[in-house]
Amino acid sequence: MQSNSQLIYKLQVALNSRGLRVLCNRSQFYSSQQNRPVTIYKVAQSITNPVTMKNNHKELFSSASEIQVVLFMRNLWYAVNGWDIPPTNKMKGADVFEAAWRNFEENELKSVLELSNNTYENTSDNPESNEE
Repeated sequence: MQSNSQLIYKLQVALNSRGLRVLCNRSQFYSSQQNRPVTIYKVAQSITNPVTMKNNHKELFSSASEIQVVLFMRNLWYAVNGWDIPPTNKMKGADVFEAAWRNFEENELKSVLELSNNTYENTSDNPESNEE
């Protein structure tokens, strides 16, 4: 069985092959309340400014739960491919994740997919872009 980190990497590679340009970062801070370091995982999309040709990173999702990042990226993969999003198994934090996904789906998913389609159409990974 693969670790969550391996699944995140595979989903990142798959999403990037579709032109999404997804970045996954993690950072830590010390929680005096929990008396331990806490890791925060962030999923962002790299967007190139056409004028300055610099990359900006738009945060898509953030969580202290690595499995929620896996689920978010899985849902993003299903959405990019136009497939129905599978239900989330009941686990600790499932309600919070479902609410975050619905919010993302309602407010940002369309623009993320449009950018993905525009990028994918102009890459060498797209067999249709190599026709001459």
